[in-house]
Amino acid sequence: MKHREFIVLTIVMGTMALIYAVQIVSAQAIIVSSSHSTAVALNPVTNQPVLDLNGPQNPGVDYETTYIEDEAPIAAVHSELTLTDANSSNMEYATIILQNRPNGIDESLTTDTTDTNIISYYDENNGTLYLSTTDTITNYQTVLRRIKYQNSSNAPDLIDRIVTFQVNDGTNVNDPVQSTIAINAVNDAPILDNSGDMQLAAIQEDATAQLGNSVAAIIASAEGNGEDRITDPDETETEGFAVIEVGASNGTWQYSIDARTSWLNFGAVTNNTAVLLNTNARIRFVPQQNFSGQTSLTFRAWDRSSGMNGDTNVNVAINGEDTAFSSATETATLDVLANNDPPQLDANGSLSGGDFTTSFISDGGDVQIVANDATLVDVDNSELVSATVTLINPENGILEGLTAVPISTSVTINPYDTNSGELKIIGSAPVAEYLNIIKSLVYTNTTSTSELTPDNRKIEFSLDDGVDVSPLVTTTITMQAFNDAPVLNPNANLHLMPIPEDSIDTTGETIAAIIVNAEETPIQDADENPQFGFAIINAASNNGNWQYNLNGGDEWIDFGELSDTAAVLLIDSARLRFLPLPDFDGVEDSLTIRAWDRTTGANGSSGVDVSTNGGNSAFSQETAVIKINITPINDPPVLNLQEGLTAVFVEDSDPVAIAGPSLTLTDIDNNKLSSAIVQIQNHLDNEPDMLTYTNEPGINASYNEETGILTLTGNASVAAYQSILRTIMYTNHSGDPDPTDRIITFSANDGQSLSNIVTSTVKVVAVNDRPQIDLNGGANPGTNLNTYYEAGSSASVLAPMLDLQDVDNTTLIGAVIEIDNRLDGLNEKLSVNTDNTNITVANNNSGKITLSGQDSITKYEQVLRSITYQNGLQNPNRTKRIISFQVSDSEGESETA
Repeated sequence: MKHREFIVLTIVMGTMALIYAVQIVSAQAIIVSSSHSTAVALNPVTNQPVLDLNGPQNPGVDYETTYIEDEAPIAAVHSELTLTDANSSNMEYATIILQNRPNGIDESLTTDTTDTNIISYYDENNGTLYLSTTDTITNYQTVLRRIKYQNSSNAPDLIDRIVTFQVNDGTNVNDPVQSTIAINAVNDAPILDNSGDMQLAAIQEDATAQLGNSVAAIIASAEGNGEDRITDPDETETEGFAVIEVGASNGTWQYSIDARTSWLNFGAVTNNTAVLLNTNARIRFVPQQNFSGQTSLTFRAWDRSSGMNGDTNVNVAINGEDTAFSSATETATLDVLANNDPPQLDANGSLSGGDFTTSFISDGGDVQIVANDATLVDVDNSELVSATVTLINPENGILEGLTAVPISTSVTINPYDTNSGELKIIGSAPVAEYLNIIKSLVYTNTTSTSELTPDNRKIEFSLDDGVDVSPLVTTTITMQAFNDAPVLNPNANLHLMPIPEDSIDTTGETIAAIIVNAEETPIQDADENPQFGFAIINAASNNGNWQYNLNGGDEWIDFGELSDTAAVLLIDSARLRFLPLPDFDGVEDSLTIRAWDRTTGANGSSGVDVSTNGGNSAFSQETAVIKINITPINDPPVLNLQEGLTAVFVEDSDPVAIAGPSLTLTDIDNNKLSSAIVQIQNHLDNEPDMLTYTNEPGINASYNEETGILTLTGNASVAAYQSILRTIMYTNHSGDPDPTDRIITFSANDGQSLSNIVTSTVKVVAVNDRPQIDLNGGANPGTNLNTYYEAGSSASVLAPMLDLQDVDNTTLIGAVIEIDNRLDGLNEKLSVNTDNTNITVANNNSGKITLSGQDSITKYEQVLRSITYQNGLQNPNRTKRIISFQVSDSEGESETA
């Protein structure tokens, strides 16, 4: 076969290359075979810059980070960003574009070009940061690393931001790389503008059942000109209150979170115990009766980003910034508008109800038509202008009527009008003056006994303060043609139920109960439907104090001075009690009474003259006594000891007195006691605390060392027990006593009752005990040791049985071992072995060894037992050698052995 020669022909066209196989036929002829051509795409070498935002240690060239609202600008690239270019050492410019900016100009890119030639410019219109001017790759890399992203919006959009980066070396541009920035929003506290005047709608005085105001309405009350008093940088519409203070007086602030179905009291709210309310919640104030004026509540704005409507005890002391609560506070006010309150007359005084009842007896004289302690008040006015008192049913014509004493010159008392039955009081005068006039009013009837009509009389009172008239109050007068005085059995067994000795707060007995509890009916009265009470004429207070109570309440009144001309009147519902002096027991019968039929006088009247009695009077001729039995109770012994009494015991010292003569012991019911206990309350286990004493005849003493209790028994006088308790002393035989204060208690018993407990303190002061060294061993007498050394022999152990003790410490810190008379000089020496210890030796193999270093007593004992003596002379001086041992703890040194 004929050999053919070919060459390859390549024709380049743009980015494509055509490759041909060319046959050489002869030197003059070349044949191009198109059938053998091939098209090849060319990849040009551009040598563009390479930008890695993520740093060489991390995969990929893009970067991801997170921006948190309100924080400082963040780096948009990794701190180890790299910029390389195979063909250029410089860069011409760079373009960094914030591709999406939902928050507009609130978002920006910045960098720092310090120490470079680079110029930076951020265009807020298109979100592009331009870097220009030729500079080194290193400087461009530095400036790119400094690029930061910032968002100043208080309500940033949460979409991820994309930032693209491209650099140009003057010839080539890198492929775009990007940084993805996630956005984390944080809450911004609401802003409360307290320059407005937030108010709740005014209410009337005594309005106790109102609808209240919604939180939304309270906010709107300060927006008269369209102002928005609560704003939120987060651009939310949710608002509410965190209530931190409410007016605590004159009424009760309440809230409702269920459309007024129920109302809850705010209670004591503070910055630490706030109540949260949304705009639908309602707030109201329930005023106290008769209050008018202004009250308020204080709150912070609440954006409802945390907490729930109606939450209580919420801490809002931390507020502003990223919390749910405004830093500012606002006080909303509420006006309670005054209503006039009419006058109020209580004709019955301290008894229940406002009406009064009394009796009129023919020929018995005029009767008062209100109680002695009647009251008249007008909370809104200090003066009244008139009063009308009307006898509703006069039946004896001009023979009966009403009269009053003209106490005040400010008013006019119009005489009783027999036609209308009215008595009028006219003129402006203080309420107190009107009350005094009303108390002076009496009903009079001069009709003969035979013509006196028996029907009860009704009297009505009406008082006017110029605005309103008082509610009607009625006095009922029972009519009796003739009165028979009550008859009292002077021997009646009138008594209160027994009370125990030292009773200081009893409820006492009603007069009715005292009458019922008598063995026989103590009072007789011939009149129809009689009423009963007592006129107290004597209440001696030799052994205590008699008191009375008019209405069953808490107020008890001392009787004071009593006599037949200065008695106290008590109806059957009034109560009596006796408060005995301390330690008194027995029968007290010093309360003397007359029976009272209540046809004249009023409950609680004092200074009443009952010296006219019997016949047709209201008081019995007879008197009787009321007794009460005070049952004895045993009074326990009483110990007294100086408060804060403290004794000091010093280790190794003599016992110290615990109480001494400052202790006293008494028993008012007994002259003998049966036992006493002295106890170390905080007795410590294995601690040799001791209580010692001086024997006292008739008293046996026993001390238990395990419990720290000293028990004294025996039927002996109070003085004997006092004497032995004063002798009790504390001691402790430990060489290392616990320094805890000992609390010593004393108590005594009279066989029935235990005394009070008194306490004394013993301070225990420990002192350091020096270490003890015994060369002879603990089992042998003495602490020194005689031993022998044979001349020319090897080293000899000096004290193999050596014993070390230190009651105060578990470690030692040093020791010195010395040949006191080293007669052969350097030929004789001491040696020691400190292996496996923390002990350091100085001058081993010498005449004086010094050991140092903290280690246990056991280790020091081990080392000291290893001490040896050796003399290098064959014929040494035969005089006895004195070798001294001394050890040290942290407090001091032992004696020399």
